[in-house]
Amino acid sequence: MIGSPLFTKLTLTLQGGRRFVGSAPRNSPGNLYIQSARLNGGPLDAPVITHQQAEAGGVLECDMGPTPSTWGSAWRGTPLPSGR
Repeated sequence: MIGSPLFTKLTLTLQGGRRFVGSAPRNSPGNLYIQSARLNGGPLDAPVITHQQAEAGGVLECDMGPTPSTWGSAWRGTPLPSGR
């Protein structure tokens, strides 16, 4: 589950030299809310990425803004089974 980031950019170096980058360049005390997001350049329609997606490496870009949006709050996904 993706929530409002506490950073403007984060790079994780993964096994095998892959990298996962989180980017929220407009993140600030006044822009607390994710308005939309992209994973590897494609739109991310739900506020969720899997462990496998992150472990594969890539870029998660968050567009930030000053007011809440329905991007994350409207999502009603199915919870994962217990133990995952």
